[in-house]
Amino acid sequence: MSDAGDVFEFELFKNSLHSLADEMALTVLRTSYSSVLKGSMDYSTAICDAQGRMVAQGLTLPQHLGSIPTALASVLGHCLAPVTGPLWGGNWRQAVAGGSIEG
Repeated sequence: MSDAGDVFEFELFKNSLHSLADEMALTVLRTSYSSVLKGSMDYSTAICDAQGRMVAQGLTLPQHLGSIPTALASVLGHCLAPVTGPLWGGNWRQAVAGGSIEG
């Protein structure tokens, strides 16, 4: 196959992955009850490979994306602790108090 064909196929595959990540973001937006999620899209979506490397990200706030590889590495390492804490790649603090989650 020619180089032009390889580039064309690569772009199709890349855009497909980005579209899937965008669809994930839209699904979260449509099914959310949170005004924070609906109003500002304050969440992130991404597609990662089997080794935990991010290969595509959705069109949402990118500030969370730095925590996705660390959180996914924790999950892939069979760490069953919550991945929202700062030790597991999360970027906000949550404390369990009285049976409810505050944060």
